[in-house]
Amino acid sequence: RPEAGALDVSVSEASGAVDHPILVATTRARDPRPGTYFGGERSPNLEFAAFTISVPPRHVQGEIEWPASEPGDPKTDFVVREAGYLSREAEFVSEVNRRLAQKPKGKRKALVFIHGYNTMFAEGLFRFAQVVHDSHSSAVPIHFSWASHGKLSDYVYDTNSATAARDRLEHVLRLMAASNADQINI
Repeated sequence: RPEAGALDVSVSEASGAVDHPILVATTRARDPRPGTYFGGERSPNLEFAAFTISVPPRHVQGEIEWPASEPGDPKTDFVVREAGYLSREAEFVSEVNRRLAQKPKGKRKALVFIHGYNTMFAEGLFRFAQVVHDSHSSAVPIHFSWASHGKLSDYVYDTNSATAARDRLEHVLRLMAASNADQINI
């Protein structure tokens, strides 16, 4: 399962690969390991980031083509094309509205995805990219990721993390409601 280094940026090009820019709001703590960004521990603050995930040209619907080694090959694997932290909530909101403004009035939709139990950060992010790609969604994708250790044996930790994330999820949904989105799907 992807953990440390799974989100290394790939600089290789692939004809026919499709990029999906995804904004992230998370209750996970930043992880200092290169190519990891967020681990399974809880953050005292709501954290924000932006990623671009590339889906390979021969993608099989419903699947994630995981790289055998990082950063992966965009011809055959899901890869990260761009990644970075957003420093403040205001930067996140500004980026949401900038992306919404690129769409015509009445078609400014946001799609908020919340992963389930036993999910590492990279797994949730790549799964959301797969959902966006396979559904041909034109909405601005927002990934809300709560702190999960990504281990079957840590059910209690994950349950407590999901409960602890409730208020921050509500806050993110209120930010989305105050954004320039015409419609928000969760």
